Amino acid sequence: MMYTLAWLEMGWNVVNVEYRLAGAATAPGAVEDCLCALRWVVSHAAQYRIDPARIGRNGGFIGRSPRPDDRDGSGRRGTGSSL
Repeated sequence: MMYTLAWLEMGWNVVNVEYRLAGAATAPGAVEDCLCALRWVVSHAAQYRIDPARIGRNGGFIGRSPRPDDRDGSGRRGTGSSL
């Protein structure tokens, strides 16, 4: 929460993603949830006045976080920036 407020104060857009934990889903359920959220943010970027070329992610509590430039789940490197 502390970091979220700091980013908001600096003018960043922040999206908080809820994902299934190990008890609710088997691996890679949490990773799939995060990738789904990332795809949603990219597809709705214009609606929220977000530059889709400047979307990144922060965190890593799920063990293997999706890469910020893996927007379509293909593993191909894109133009995303990491936080």
